[in-house]
Amino acid sequence: PNHHDLLKAVSVEVDSKVRGRIKAVYNDGSLSPLDKVIQAMLKAMPLDEERYADMEVWLAFQYELHEVGKDSMGNEIFTLIKASMSFLEEHDLLDTSLNQYVAIMKMHALLDGLALHKLLNPEQMINEDIEHLIESEVKSWLRR
Repeated sequence: PNHHDLLKAVSVEVDSKVRGRIKAVYNDGSLSPLDKVIQAMLKAMPLDEERYADMEVWLAFQYELHEVGKDSMGNEIFTLIKASMSFLEEHDLLDTSLNQYVAIMKMHALLDGLALHKLLNPEQMINEDIEHLIESEVKSWLRR
């Protein structure tokens, strides 16, 4: 196998691991619906060594796809955010006046930006700040 094939195989494995982490959060009966959403989003962030390595692999694969002119940005994060918002709506927690389209775009930009900053400047972007920003943004979606 060539470099691209190896990177693709590892990227598929990373995607599977991240999905497994998120699924485990949603299966955790001890968490409230709000905490499930927040924790699921945090599982996609490079907040420990394993997730940091996973994010590096994912980014390398996305960059390689970009270099050969293919659509490099998957919809995984967008899908996670949209599903999270639907989950909160199903539990009657979502503010009915929320512009969901704008909120999803805002959260997507926030997660992408935080992940990139954590990868490039891990000492400058501490986990607690990332957790606070994500929690604060999710809570801004809720009924008052």
